[in-house]
Amino acid sequence: MKIALASALIHAFPCLNDDSGFGTWYAKGRFHHPATGFLEERLRNIRKQLRRSSRGPRPQREQDTVPSRIVIPAATISEERAVQFAEWLKNNSQPLAQVEAYMRDSCQYRAGWIRAEHSKSIPEVLAMFPRLTTPGMIAQDFSILFAEPAPKLFETWVPLYADKIIRLAKREGKLALPEEQINLDARGEVALMLLPVMLPPPVYKQGRKLVRASVEESKRFFIDVKPVGTNMVEYLEQPNRPGRACSCYCFRMGCCALKPLL
Repeated sequence: MKIALASALIHAFPCLNDDSGFGTWYAKGRFHHPATGFLEERLRNIRKQLRRSSRGPRPQREQDTVPSRIVIPAATISEERAVQFAEWLKNNSQPLAQVEAYMRDSCQYRAGWIRAEHSKSIPEVLAMFPRLTTPGMIAQDFSILFAEPAPKLFETWVPLYADKIIRLAKREGKLALPEEQINLDARGEVALMLLPVMLPPPVYKQGRKLVRASVEESKRFFIDVKPVGTNMVEYLEQPNRPGRACSCYCFRMGCCALKPLL
């Protein structure tokens, strides 16, 4: 049944096929090893949840009872006016400028209503505020409620940092392949692989000696490349995986097309 499901997935959605057949989604266990793949991992997680629910609710820890400390900015209009805006927005989607203005002015009222008494489900929220699905409205709410971190919401690795790292590596002669061969989709990954090459390896103590890792060791421990279908549960339980007891590192599943950098 799992094989049939995995096969049906890649036939219905060809973009999910990464040239390995359905092995990414399900691979039978061999030589006493358990089955792997995204479907198998999902089923394991479901089984864990079922086992937990069958044991009954866990005792509530003290930190679970601490209320949320999200502070909603003070409203700029009266509650009565905010209710009027909400009613108008239920029945109108045009003109767009009016919708944006009413959504902006009623933002604090909306946030308070969603958080009041208990968490609301998405259908409940959309029934009360259907204009939230209008493009840009959720981002507008976020910028009002979280004014300080809002400018960082769309900051990403590629436009801000990746290009700078690649240019610096090229200038210092540490880029192993011509920059014009690096397409836009791969620039973020290339920049990540260049970090252990660009940064000086740290010194650590081994017995009584101070040891500095080589660049090759830094690259190997910074990005751990594993084949598609790696069992993530077993991998995370390995006592000797890189970074387990010391620093953070990156994990990559699948063959890398940028082998000159590894």
